[in-house]
Amino acid sequence: MPVPASDPSADPADRPVRMTVRIARAAGWDAGNRSMTVAGRAAWNEEDWNVACEVFETMMRRIAEIAADEG
Repeated sequence: MPVPASDPSADPADRPVRMTVRIARAAGWDAGNRSMTVAGRAAWNEEDWNVACEVFETMMRRIAEIAADEG
């Protein structure tokens, strides 16, 4: 069962992660790198960039939905 983020005694590994722009950016970067690696390339191409952008944009939409629900 997740522990509320406000509980200071909780193990940080048990706390929910709040999605942020930084996390969305990192997830996009990881997706681009994964696409590049799976394709056997040493550098990104347009396909890798598009994958990274898609993941970032998907996460940003979710962040906006969460903010709207909380607001």
